[in-house]
Amino acid sequence: MHLEILAPLFVPIPGSASRTTGQAENEKHKPGLRMLDLLFHVPTSQVCRHVQPGVMCVPDKTLATLRVTVDRHHMPRTRNRRAPYRIFVYDETGAEIVLVYFSPKPRLLEKLLPVGEVRWISGTVQRFQGCPQMVHPEYIARDQDLDRIPEEKLIYKPMANMSGTDIACIISKGMRNLPKLPEWLENKTILKNNWPTFIEAIVKIHTPSIGECLDTQSRDRAIERLAYDEVLASQLALLATDWHHNTGVKQPITEDKRRLLTKILSDLPFSLTSSQTSSLKEIISDMRKPRRMIRLLQGDVGSGKTVVGMLAGSVTIENGRQVAFMVPTDLLARQHFETCQGFGAKAGIRIAILTAREQGTARKQILSDVANGNIDLLIGTHAIIQKTVVFKDLGFVIIDEQHRFGVEQRLSLLKKSCTADLLIMTATPIPRTTLMTLLGNVSVSRLTERPGASNPILTYTISSSRSEEIVERLGIAIRQGAKVYWICPLVEKSETSDLSTATERHRYLSERLGPTVGLVHGKMKKDEQVAAMDDFITGRTQVLVATTVVEVGLDVPDASIMIIEQAQRFGLAQLHQLRGRIGRRGNTSHCVLQYTEPVSEVATARLNTIKNTNDGFLIAEEDLNLRGGGDIMGIRQSGMFKFRLARDLALQHKFLPRARDEAHRILTSDPYLSSPRGQALRLALSIFEQRVQLQ
Repeated sequence: MHLEILAPLFVPIPGSASRTTGQAENEKHKPGLRMLDLLFHVPTSQVCRHVQPGVMCVPDKTLATLRVTVDRHHMPRTRNRRAPYRIFVYDETGAEIVLVYFSPKPRLLEKLLPVGEVRWISGTVQRFQGCPQMVHPEYIARDQDLDRIPEEKLIYKPMANMSGTDIACIISKGMRNLPKLPEWLENKTILKNNWPTFIEAIVKIHTPSIGECLDTQSRDRAIERLAYDEVLASQLALLATDWHHNTGVKQPITEDKRRLLTKILSDLPFSLTSSQTSSLKEIISDMRKPRRMIRLLQGDVGSGKTVVGMLAGSVTIENGRQVAFMVPTDLLARQHFETCQGFGAKAGIRIAILTAREQGTARKQILSDVANGNIDLLIGTHAIIQKTVVFKDLGFVIIDEQHRFGVEQRLSLLKKSCTADLLIMTATPIPRTTLMTLLGNVSVSRLTERPGASNPILTYTISSSRSEEIVERLGIAIRQGAKVYWICPLVEKSETSDLSTATERHRYLSERLGPTVGLVHGKMKKDEQVAAMDDFITGRTQVLVATTVVEVGLDVPDASIMIIEQAQRFGLAQLHQLRGRIGRRGNTSHCVLQYTEPVSEVATARLNTIKNTNDGFLIAEEDLNLRGGGDIMGIRQSGMFKFRLARDLALQHKFLPRARDEAHRILTSDPYLSSPRGQALRLALSIFEQRVQLQ
């Protein structure tokens, strides 16, 4: 619950909650906006309504405020209500301008602009067939009411069900009730940066600058202040989370217990790469320390992260503790289960899987075995974070594709053991700054090679106009034994989208290529998805039409061709992940990026990047350049922190190290935020909606 002093910031905005089209009245509405959401909605621009010297001196498409005399009204000679209603007015020089209204109310206009009277009008002046006109003036006033026309106006981007004008009006009223808040920044920080207080910054952002069209310096300082507050709150939450959930002193693993590790290594059909070996050494070194390990294992698609995680987990198991392996999807969980069974069961490791599909007696038995210590390694989806899952002695937690889980889900798993080591794995190369944003000061290991990969994946960009050619060549490849992924952006046809659909593409390819074409997408039942994948793996089908449900972790080693429709619509991370599903045996493979004209400049740059390199870390850097302060490599998913005021990447680079150092100093001297400044910081955490459990 928010503290009472913050209540004015969390007042709901009437009418901002909405239902989707066709949603029943008794179904849940989308959550509405609060006053805070509008106060953090920074205006995009500011317009100035300075008085112009005359009609003929106003440039085309310029906002102007003019003093005019009404000459005549011109009623349209048609019954069409949309026909323009024209009012002819002139300024003191005699220059004429036409005021144009569509769907007019003549009586109201005659009252607002009576013939012979002087009025001030304000709006955008345009030239139509050489004559100046103003369509639907925004303001009309008499001489004595001129002050009602604002010289400056802020422009807001519409959001929810509200127009920019509605937002401006609500913000203007809401600022009258802003609370007085204690300062949570040090005075020296405020003075050094010439920053206003938090509330002063809010007011400055939403108050038009009088006398200047845009007071950039003071407004920029206000945005900087709020952006720093937001970054500081995020870093304080991350550090406090680690501080209060990483206090357990564990029993370090002993170095001499490596029988399982040696057994698994000897049974592997391949040798570890040098980066796998070094990463495993780094992980085991952390596991030997008395403080909980938190390490990120970054590895390109196909680089062998699962094997490294399993090998590290075997050391924990031999030391008498259990391992939990959490992945984002049922398909990936079963893929990992089969992989780990392949080389773990031979070493005597007891492995089980737990997803939503395990029900009834089978589920109860799994839960009992985990609680009694009869399961060494539990692989599953978010089902394993449920309260009913109790480990006898959890010592090692592996989270695959970390960016698909929220921080709260990660903590829910860690709460099952205050001394468990944590290994986070991702195929998404994440720049250091973003790592600090999402995970804090985490240790990083990198896998830079792909085991057994000798040939790069050849990537091509081809226009959708050549689809027939692609299908013909695909038929030849299938007859030669190739396995093919065909990726579509959508499952079913949408009235509002021209994107290709998986169901239509499956129907078309089946007609052309026969029953060798399968289909898998996220709306299918889990057992149907598994059956479709089994058919593809075993060769009963050779072409798998799919959505991005196959993006993460699926391993079909002999798949060698991938076709991605509407490739210009995908981000670099998705394209790279999808392409990583082929070429996993090191055989020459081909990825076709099919695009539809027109293609934007940014989309063209993305396609060229994927075409020219297979290096995921280079792709990450290029994505950083292309996206700027936006969604870096697609890692800002549901449950992850999203900056609203510090969206600009330059601000993040500038503020993250400073905020992290300050957050560390704060928690070192006041770990429970109980001092006067700590209480103020609790308000900041609440304002920026950072949930932290402090004792």
